[in-house]
Amino acid sequence: MKKLLPCIGIALMIVQGCKLETQSSFGEFNPGNIAKQVFKINAGEDTTLSTKSGTLLKFCSNTFPDAAGKEIEISVQETTNKGDLIRSGIPTVASDGRLLESAGMIRVFTRPEFSINPDCPITVKMPAQGLNPEIKIFTADFDGGEMHWNFLSSPSNENLLVSLQNGANLFSKNCTACHSKELDRDVTGPALACIEVGENKRPRDWLIKYTKKSQQMTKDGDTLALCNWAYYKPNVMPDFDFLSDLEINQIYDYIYNESYRRNLCTAGKTYARADPKECNYSAIVFNENNFIDTFYYDFKINNNQWINCDYFLNFKDVVSPFVVKIPEDGEVYVIFDNYMVYFPLFKYQNGYTMARTASMNSVNLPLGDPVIILAFTKEKNGKRKYIEHHTKIKKKNDLNLQFKTITETEFQSRISKF
Repeated sequence: MKKLLPCIGIALMIVQGCKLETQSSFGEFNPGNIAKQVFKINAGEDTTLSTKSGTLLKFCSNTFPDAAGKEIEISVQETTNKGDLIRSGIPTVASDGRLLESAGMIRVFTRPEFSINPDCPITVKMPAQGLNPEIKIFTADFDGGEMHWNFLSSPSNENLLVSLQNGANLFSKNCTACHSKELDRDVTGPALACIEVGENKRPRDWLIKYTKKSQQMTKDGDTLALCNWAYYKPNVMPDFDFLSDLEINQIYDYIYNESYRRNLCTAGKTYARADPKECNYSAIVFNENNFIDTFYYDFKINNNQWINCDYFLNFKDVVSPFVVKIPEDGEVYVIFDNYMVYFPLFKYQNGYTMARTASMNSVNLPLGDPVIILAFTKEKNGKRKYIEHHTKIKKKNDLNLQFKTITETEFQSRISKF
């Protein structure tokens, strides 16, 4: 199996037509904090670059026609962790209060700026820990000093994402009566997380046959089928011979993808399934071509603005927007524990709020989820006023918080832990 590249898990606000604060309104956290990776290429040659996160950037010989034959400098900014997300200052909530999460955020630009040939754009392969079928690609532009996010395209590997969504639908319809939706726990049937990963794995060809005709395989004396029967009897897996090989492959592609996307295949995690070795099932042959290739989102860049792979987190709980009161002016942010979600609060009357208008009196947030309220003042004489308040989302989210004084060194240390 090919080695998986690390995931870039970052989110952005990306609703077509909605606006962020003006670029100049960014506080201490702003896009300039994201480190630049600098490369030099010959603009007249086909070139592939790899960033620190494993993102592949492919340039053709005519990507920058105005610089043909010249050596030019390529700068790349990308966010790779929650700390980078926070320091970027770019929020992950739309103006209507909906949250977003993303598989990556990147900016590629030249100095001096050269136009990108639309017939030969930069091709990007951004690694991910599992793929989300809902991902779309958005690009930023500036108008009157304000940043807008516009839909750019679907990923170039959209066919794979559609196939994974088909697999999710088939799994939900045919499998969840006996197997957990979360994949990582036993119910009537065993947990299916990482069923094709690690020592206690099954080959795809065997899984297809067993899914279609498990009972016949048991009667025919297949040793692993017999072992499964001994492990789970009297429960019998029904035959799914009405499903095609393609449909069953889509189901197992979905399970394989979700196992990685949910981080269920980490070292040391085991699932209580019949062990092929204990079943004396030694003649297992694994075909590596059955598996999804290294997980990545494939898209093209045709400008030097931020490019983002994003999707909406559709929470159904209706709660009041956050309102935070602090004793003096500062910067105030909400950071989610369970998601790569982060957004600033805006000064409003005698507090800070996520509501941009007085009419915004409710938002959809995950009730009971843990969050951190982060607030601080500007550095003064090596010290700051600072708040790091851990709480959970409630129906009403009004908070009255008090600063404590810490040194600038302590402040930087605390921010870096994110």
